[in-house]
Amino acid sequence: MRPRRLVSLLLATLAFWVLASLVAGWLLTGQLVRAPLPPRTDGQRLELRGQLQGAGETWTHHRLPGAQGAELELWWLHRPRPRGLALLLHGFGDDAWGMAPLARSLPEWDVAVFTFRGRDRHPEIPSTLGAHERGDVAAVVHFAEGVGVARNRMILVASSQGAGTALLALADLEPTGRLGGALLEAPFRDLREAARNHLRGVLGWLEPLSLLAQRVALARAEARLIRWKLQDP
Repeated sequence: MRPRRLVSLLLATLAFWVLASLVAGWLLTGQLVRAPLPPRTDGQRLELRGQLQGAGETWTHHRLPGAQGAELELWWLHRPRPRGLALLLHGFGDDAWGMAPLARSLPEWDVAVFTFRGRDRHPEIPSTLGAHERGDVAAVVHFAEGVGVARNRMILVASSQGAGTALLALADLEPTGRLGGALLEAPFRDLREAARNHLRGVLGWLEPLSLLAQRVALARAEARLIRWKLQDP
């Protein structure tokens, strides 16, 4: 192949990669802020609650406002003589019921689960990767305090996005009173790291070719997060 033709081919390939990266980055933003949750019917949720409920235990159902008024659907499993209340916080792309089976590992604790932003019922609400989800956690803590659970008898149990959100929520809550503890698996250090890790999971082996697309998607997601943060009351 002639050198001039080779240079032209390389330039065309580079131009195509840049254009494809810009388009992919634009589309990938939706994977961060509009990630679909597992499809679950009310019958499946009811079946799971039945599987997790033991002798002498009961579920109660509560609706309460979360951050920016998003309605949270809280399910609380009451155990006989509990040590306290464990709030289970799910990971990115999951919902309350993906985390609920962990209740089996906490037989001495009441367990409460909810889906961040109420997105299991209202998927049109965007995920904010912790920016507003931290307020959802605080809302549940305040609700539990209001029905008689002391803050020092609550623990946060979370993984992935839930664990990162737990750290953000603790920073908000602890100046006015400490929780009993937190068990966190793989928390992210910041929102950009969480977004980057999710994109790597989405793209798999194509990830090395997607560095520009990642930058575009992260920049757009970050701009949205800043805008949402500025809209905080």
